[in-house]
Amino acid sequence: MDTIQKLNEEPVFWNNFKVHIGLRRLGECLGPFIDEEITAFHDRMKQQCGSAPCEKKCEFSNWDSTCNQPIPPFDCEVCTTWRDEIRTHHSNQNGKVMWTNSKPHLWSQDKWQVAKVYMSNGHKNHNSLGDFDIAALLCLMNQCKHFEKFKLRGLCEEVSFVRNSIMHSPNYQLKQKDLDNYMTRIRKLCKVLVKHHPNFGSLSREIDEIQRLDLILFARDNQAQNKEELEDKLVAALEDNRKAKKTEDLLRRKVKKLEKTLSERDEEIKTLRFSCKEKLQAVKQKVIDDIGMKVVKIREKFQQEILQEAIIVICTKMEIFLLERALSKNEAVLPDWPGCWDS
Repeated sequence: MDTIQKLNEEPVFWNNFKVHIGLRRLGECLGPFIDEEITAFHDRMKQQCGSAPCEKKCEFSNWDSTCNQPIPPFDCEVCTTWRDEIRTHHSNQNGKVMWTNSKPHLWSQDKWQVAKVYMSNGHKNHNSLGDFDIAALLCLMNQCKHFEKFKLRGLCEEVSFVRNSIMHSPNYQLKQKDLDNYMTRIRKLCKVLVKHHPNFGSLSREIDEIQRLDLILFARDNQAQNKEELEDKLVAALEDNRKAKKTEDLLRRKVKKLEKTLSERDEEIKTLRFSCKEKLQAVKQKVIDDIGMKVVKIREKFQQEILQEAIIVICTKMEIFLLERALSKNEAVLPDWPGCWDS
């Protein structure tokens, strides 16, 4: 509780603590990104150098890195090939390369033994991602040419400066303007990395939250007993908040997708309604046309029947007239109209 009390009495210490938390979160997000990239880098190296293991168990025991031996000698063709290729991808061509960080006989088999050559000194016994701090990861990205495609080198140097300033501060005090400057450097790196890995999607927002957070109030509410416990609780709170934001973003995307689907369905309904209207109109017109044709045929047939009846009536009257006339004169003068009487 003494540490927390000291922080409460001298709030300027909180600025240093905020940067430390920001760097920790950055390191946690860098892990999966670097793991994927080093795997890809090592696979490409194996295509260039082969994946055959070293049979001579090459080590650096007989090589003094302090002497004028910038590149360690090997009698093994496998390790010599890997050594030259590793050197080719090192950005510090004229400077010191930390060969003794690694075990050369494992270069063709272990990606981290290759990666350690691009880190700062002191990682000889580190063999997995969890063993490396953010300083080592930043150094790796800064000195391995594989990461040049991400255009991170200047940004990595800026964040490395932040880390070194925080770790080597004699009194752990940090002015507000320096806090703003350091957080801006971390945030700039996040904004570039988010284009290449989803891990960094919410990190820039977290940095903003850390920068604005009232840590005195947070420490009081969470009843932290010391700085380490407070740090763990703050990181856990940030992780919970990140998950909540992720869930919120997911729900928001689902809602937008649903709205889009409903809009598309509405357009389909409108199109279908218009199509049905056109089809109904076409059917209606066809029915009208069919009825019209039938009416015309009925009218023609009716007119033909009326005409035939009229002809019969006329012929009958003419026949009676002529018959009466013939009888009155006692003569038969029926007209010779072929087919007339057949009607």
